[in-house]
Amino acid sequence: MKRTTIIIALSAIIFITGCSTVQVETDYNRETDFSKYNTYRWIPHIKGTEDNPLMNDPLIESHVKNAVNTEMAKKEFTKIEEGHPDFLVAWYFTSRNRVDVTHHYGYWYPHTNVYQYKEGTLVIDVVDRIDKQLIWRGWATGVLEDRSSLNSQINYSVQKLLKKFPPDARKEGTSW
Repeated sequence: MKRTTIIIALSAIIFITGCSTVQVETDYNRETDFSKYNTYRWIPHIKGTEDNPLMNDPLIESHVKNAVNTEMAKKEFTKIEEGHPDFLVAWYFTSRNRVDVTHHYGYWYPHTNVYQYKEGTLVIDVVDRIDKQLIWRGWATGVLEDRSSLNSQINYSVQKLLKKFPPDARKEGTSW
């Protein structure tokens, strides 16, 4: 009985922590010299042109921009409104409904768990202003909780994403 309790507790911990984590991926142009970039500006979204209502939500836009601006400032990048920035920043946010089904074959009886949730993906793009070429992209994917925790989820995701910006090719290497 004690062994079963431990197994159930460990399974619950793994399930809960697995659902609450944010998966972060990045990619970048290996030929870009990121040391030449100091200033940035946001690429404006044209409101109403997106099919995704999350992209037209001014609160989400504010949360994302505030989080990115905070992290960029920590890295000593300066956001400018006038003049010519070194790079441009854009963001995209999508969500989709997901279902995970797990089958358990225990001592007493087999059972199935069905977990329905909403998964969100935040994408941040960095574009060279002169070449108009994408030089860095980061995306974070995780389970969306309720609306009241969305700001903290965005902050956490942006922190994890921008830990990898600017990339250091010597540390990261070029292998996948």
